[in-house]
Amino acid sequence: MNERDTEIVNSDYVERFTITDKGDAVLVSASFGYNRPAATMGRYKGMKEARDALAGLMSALVAKQPDFHMPMSRYYDEEQTVKDARTKRRGGS
Repeated sequence: MNERDTEIVNSDYVERFTITDKGDAVLVSASFGYNRPAATMGRYKGMKEARDALAGLMSALVAKQPDFHMPMSRYYDEEQTVKDARTKRRGGS
């Protein structure tokens, strides 16, 4: 299960799990091969946080656990966006 609990990834079909540094975030992804796009498993603030999440995933795979939920990012978990109809008024009278 990915970080946001919106996607289930079957590890039997995953070629490899990767960590990718994108500058503003570090992504943990599941790569299925050259003909399918990678699935983002989690988005983390730093490399250490991403490595800890990947280590948890690897230990769950080695222990043959039936399911595993990627841990939420300590930094991005606090990020909330307001999606409502209010507009910001700027200047003028």
